[in-house]
Amino acid sequence: MEVDNIIRSIAKNRVELVGSTRLMFRGMNENKGGMMTGTHTTAASASTTEFRKEHAIETYRSLISITLAGLKTLMLINGGAVVALLAFLGQSPQGPALAPRVLWSLGSFVAGVVFCVGAFFGSYQTQFALYNESVSPPRKSGFSHMKWQRITIGFVLLSCIGFIIGAFSSVWLLSHKA
Repeated sequence: MEVDNIIRSIAKNRVELVGSTRLMFRGMNENKGGMMTGTHTTAASASTTEFRKEHAIETYRSLISITLAGLKTLMLINGGAVVALLAFLGQSPQGPALAPRVLWSLGSFVAGVVFCVGAFFGSYQTQFALYNESVSPPRKSGFSHMKWQRITIGFVLLSCIGFIIGAFSSVWLLSHKA
């Protein structure tokens, strides 16, 4: 009977028991969208810390997968542009005459592919440096992960610039008569 009274009291006061470690009082801060924490215990703090660690790990994993998808896309558009331009030249009746005109475009796309390969390498080195920084004491040999990250971002930007230059120069060179 006493348990039923406690349950009714909790329901009446709109208090929600979360696990067995802390109380959350609903309704006290509803217009601001928050909850006011009742009691904190060591178990609740440990639970929050564990959640933050898991969240950080999952965020890190998603950042890696997003980065890989971006690098693969960059490789695909630059490599695809090289293949498309060569296929166009091979099928065009004016192909041999157009070939010297698209040399810069082709070179820009190939440079974009090379810079993308550099970005993959930089991405690997970033992860390797980050791993070494987390498991071994700090040393002065080699670049830090932040230095590698900046190098990788530079390669990505150069690869994007290579694609943009190649795309616009292809359109301009192939649409204007010599």
